[in-house]
Amino acid sequence: MAKGATGQRITPVILAGGSGTRLWPLSSDEKPKQFQAIAGQLSMFQQTLLRVGDTKRFTAPVIVGNEGHKALLETELAACGVEPAAIILEPEGRNTAPAVALAALTSFACKFSDYMLIMPSDHYIRDPDAMISAIDKARSAAQTGAFVTFGIAPDGPETCYGYIKQGSPVITHTKSKALEGIFSVEQFVEKPPRHKAVTMLQEGCFYWNSGMFLFPVTPLIQEMQVLSPGIIAACQDALVKGKVSGQTVQPHARSFAQAEHISIDYAVMERTARATVVPVDPLWSDVGSWTAVWEISERDNAENVTIGDVILHDVKGAYVRSEGPVTAVVGLDDVIVVNTGDAVIVAAKSHAQEIRQIAEAVRQRKDQSAPQVILPVKKDDTSKKPVRRSMKAGPETKAA
Repeated sequence: MAKGATGQRITPVILAGGSGTRLWPLSSDEKPKQFQAIAGQLSMFQQTLLRVGDTKRFTAPVIVGNEGHKALLETELAACGVEPAAIILEPEGRNTAPAVALAALTSFACKFSDYMLIMPSDHYIRDPDAMISAIDKARSAAQTGAFVTFGIAPDGPETCYGYIKQGSPVITHTKSKALEGIFSVEQFVEKPPRHKAVTMLQEGCFYWNSGMFLFPVTPLIQEMQVLSPGIIAACQDALVKGKVSGQTVQPHARSFAQAEHISIDYAVMERTARATVVPVDPLWSDVGSWTAVWEISERDNAENVTIGDVILHDVKGAYVRSEGPVTAVVGLDDVIVVNTGDAVIVAAKSHAQEIRQIAEAVRQRKDQSAPQVILPVKKDDTSKKPVRRSMKAGPETKAA
């Protein structure tokens, strides 16, 4: 890999190793949701690439993905005309902390940039300009050594996201006008029960945890050496013993397996004194369920979303998608029906999160001949969730 000059530009680090089991059967081990065209004509991964395509703000991206998706990653990058700074192929998924550590160590060694922006590859952002403005603001904090997370302005008491409680304004500790609208982090809250989410929204100063971060590279490595030394040591060893071919980095498998399986939130952000938050409202979704896909999609007068060879009669509020034969639905409301030709899911939208359990069950019985698996019904209050405001996908958003 060619070494670059450090500077004020930011290196995007796109995390592309997720499995997306909640969007089964469209999302599969072979082609998970980030490589699917779910909101528009481009895949989620391609949309993420184009979102950070401004070469005045960003360097070429670093991609962290699964080694089994090497060909898929190269195809997607070529389709967007993007030449990455590096493609780091994880031998196995170890969660986001090891992935971020690999990217930080690679960026530092190759002098890509002093800052790196961590972005999952499977999120939907309806207003990329708002996100870019937040990134510009966050860079001012990162220049002081702060670790910045982006807090999404909530529009309902979601129980599927973690929350961030805003602390005092950073500007109270400095006279820099550039730091206006940036806050210390008072508390991280794990995915709450509904009653707690309602209370937090009533209290105010709480934001959804987006899973996006802006880090100064050197301070992050130094902090991880203190807070998560085992992860840094394992990733350093994996890179030293690994293989490099052009832009492709293949960490050593046994060394990488020694890294703790943990998120960057738990490993660093919840333990560091450097954590800050920039509130932003870019009409964001983590597209974490088929109900979320329905929410961001164009709907007809009956609030239905139809894709492919679909026939509906007396149906309201449904998401029906066929990648194969004609799929017909009659007399059902608020359902998800996805037919990929070799598998079909039919589910109430209120139970969309439980599709992950079905995907796991399918994995477990791939080599078995049992005709069906019936999972216990989980009683919850998800059906009481208010429908969030429309974030319907229109024409492809421009590259910010």
